[in-house]
Amino acid sequence: MITLEKTPDVLFIVDTHKEAGAVKEARKSKVTVVGIVDSNADPTLVDYPIPMNDDAAKAVDYVLGLVKEAIVEGKKKVKKVQKEEK
Repeated sequence: MITLEKTPDVLFIVDTHKEAGAVKEARKSKVTVVGIVDSNADPTLVDYPIPMNDDAAKAVDYVLGLVKEAIVEGKKKVKKVQKEEK
């Protein structure tokens, strides 16, 4: 995150065990962490853990698809609310 121009609001991590450094840096920077947490990782280090096997590529792809859909829907709702407030 050191090379980013702006600190992100949220960081999504697929393998929180492998990317433990990113989790640590995000927590230090007070960035919300959402992550896939396998049995080899500490779920208490993640604000919004998704417990699952991060080695199962199809399962990870499925979850990432759901996350993408949720983000798209959330953005649509924000735009709708912003229009209604005008």
